[in-house]
Amino acid sequence: MHPRIPLLNPMWTSTTARRTPRVTPFAGFVLLCASPVAYGHVSEQALVLLLPTDVYATVGTSIVILSALALAGLPYNNRAATPPLSDEWAQIRGPSIVCSLIATAALALLLVAGYAGSRDPLSNLLPLAVWTVWWIVLVSLHGFLGNLWRHVNPWSGLVHVMHAKGVRDGFASLPRAVGRWPACVLLLGFSAFVLADPAPDDPSRLAVIVAGIWLAALVGASAFGPHAWFTRIDALSLLMSRFAMLAPLHRTSTSAFALRIPGLPLTHVADYPRSHAVFCTLLLGIGSYDGLNETFWWLHHIGVNPLEYPGRSALILTTVTGLLLFNLLLLAVFLLCIATGVRLAGRMQPPKNTVRAPGKVSTGLMFERIAPTLVPIAFAYHLAHYLTTFLVNGQYTLVAISDPLGRGADWLGLGHHFVSTGMFNTPSSVKAIWLTQATVVTLGHLLSLILAHRVAEHLFSSRRQVVLSQIPVVIFMCAYTGFGLWLLASPKGA
Repeated sequence: MHPRIPLLNPMWTSTTARRTPRVTPFAGFVLLCASPVAYGHVSEQALVLLLPTDVYATVGTSIVILSALALAGLPYNNRAATPPLSDEWAQIRGPSIVCSLIATAALALLLVAGYAGSRDPLSNLLPLAVWTVWWIVLVSLHGFLGNLWRHVNPWSGLVHVMHAKGVRDGFASLPRAVGRWPACVLLLGFSAFVLADPAPDDPSRLAVIVAGIWLAALVGASAFGPHAWFTRIDALSLLMSRFAMLAPLHRTSTSAFALRIPGLPLTHVADYPRSHAVFCTLLLGIGSYDGLNETFWWLHHIGVNPLEYPGRSALILTTVTGLLLFNLLLLAVFLLCIATGVRLAGRMQPPKNTVRAPGKVSTGLMFERIAPTLVPIAFAYHLAHYLTTFLVNGQYTLVAISDPLGRGADWLGLGHHFVSTGMFNTPSSVKAIWLTQATVVTLGHLLSLILAHRVAEHLFSSRRQVVLSQIPVVIFMCAYTGFGLWLLASPKGA
């Protein structure tokens, strides 16, 4: 899924080699014996290690800390209640039905390309469409343009047609107590496949998996109804709808478009079950682990030499176990921060104009409300983590579209196009890319801080309680900012 992008180490360029003075074997032996232990690598991010990333990370973390202090100094403002968020999977009509049916047809063509096209994942259109166009581009667009997936998924149109033909929609009911737990399980399963499977981008194998998922979702949406399936069971649809809440542009009840604070709907989840909060926490944990399991630090602690990487097949159990343990640890630490904040603030009656029913602010209630505010961080990690992959695989995708079956066609008139990775070979471009990633991560944490503060103002009845309740959460988010920036700067060996 993530082809390695070679970042050239200046130590090995011909220019540097010509300028390096000759060292005799004896002198080299003396220098080796006299030198302290040194760690080096010639894998990814060779140029990133030449940047003052420790300074950049310190600045980014400091910005988040100062922003938290500024929020604490704001006057208390318990805003009037906003109607609880509606997460309806709206009945699609007209253009949306057409878009969904077109998406179904496009998926069928992609499956054909997966079976009949090249065996090379970087030449076959199916893996490029799934992992670059869909997983990177489409998912990322949700944070800016809203819930596009509701209109372009390959199921809604067929379900609508089946319903019109007399096929009863939703003949099975899903108990309310189930909540979003199925989505949590499926999200972990999808992540385990992406991170641990030996060949998640093998074209023919991916075609079988995608076809199976499509059929299962069609049956599920027909059995439980589109609303229940896509908002409570289908993890990827739920993921996209959470990211879509970050979009600054939204459609009002009068079908007009208006601007809003990004992520504002995430602060109005009064009717959502606790499993929804767990799902939002998993979004953050999975995105973080996706970067952590590639680092030298992680490989060292699981006993793997990054310069002799044994391959995914040898690490399936280790990767899946690490995924589960990391998310459990994150959930436990975040719950501890929430519980500490509630204890500091004290258990008092909230004001009458909050969006919840009167009662004491418990750890469980605060967790249900605060956890969705982690979504901006998860989205920022998604953008930052996949930026470099997109810069390269986006080029491969254009080439594959021009020749979808690998038969020498040139539909886009690209000619003999060569994919370039030159942006990773110069310090200036690498610096620009890294600073872009770091800025995105920092902004994600800032937005989460603002949203969490707003939620606390809804829950507690005084400025003092709001500030006290947020101290552990702020510490958690500031520490996570440093952790995220460290991930960007760490050498990768997986």
